[in-house]
Amino acid sequence: MRSRRSMVIMDDRAVLVEGIATVLQFTHPELQLSTGSEGLGHLVSASRPARASDGAPVIVAGGSALATLPESRALQGLIGAGAAIVAILGCSNQASAYTLRAVGVSAFVCESEGINELLRAIEKVLECSTHLSPDAEVIFSKPARRAPRLSPRERQIVLLYLSENDWSVDDVARMLQISAQTVRSHLARLRSHFTAAGFTVRNRLELRQALVEIGVLEAGTPVAPYALPAAQSAPRGLSRFRYADDTAPTTKAG
Repeated sequence: MRSRRSMVIMDDRAVLVEGIATVLQFTHPELQLSTGSEGLGHLVSASRPARASDGAPVIVAGGSALATLPESRALQGLIGAGAAIVAILGCSNQASAYTLRAVGVSAFVCESEGINELLRAIEKVLECSTHLSPDAEVIFSKPARRAPRLSPRERQIVLLYLSENDWSVDDVARMLQISAQTVRSHLARLRSHFTAAGFTVRNRLELRQALVEIGVLEAGTPVAPYALPAAQSAPRGLSRFRYADDTAPTTKAG
């Protein structure tokens, strides 16, 4: 007879969470299923998890829950006590994948592979085994790349530079009240850090992709307009922000 297991499903996509829970309730009625941070809280407050062979809990994590896993004391404590983690990866997050493996994640599946592969990974973990999906195996087959660190200033500049407003170097310089050469120097230094780490960053698109890989940006979504301090304002005649009552977006002065 199988041991009674606890499982927590944590992901930003409610439809995915509901789909996983529905299937597991049918295939594994003995599981104690819960979702989100509330479910994790109950798991943390419960008694110390047993070894995996004795029915330790399983945590399925994707989205923001997975992104915060390496810094989460609660999740780290559960892993250290025997809990198994199934990670739902974005296929470009190579640096994150190696970090997650280092902290003890035992099963990996990519978002691109669909729910069937995810359920296969969950079955493997419930059988006290590890799992690496085909797409995840491709990620790990590449040489490990260490994510370069961004200074607060570099992060501020690059988020302005890559924002949906499409600011130029001169625009960024005027908003931050620094010289255009200083902005170029920061961007050049940032690109050199990425190049040294094995990334290709020859243009804006590749720089954006590199930031997606290290988890600074979300894949497939534009960078929101950067929120400047109240004392600063956009350059005169260069604002491209769209306000709620605008009938059309403004553009740079010609």
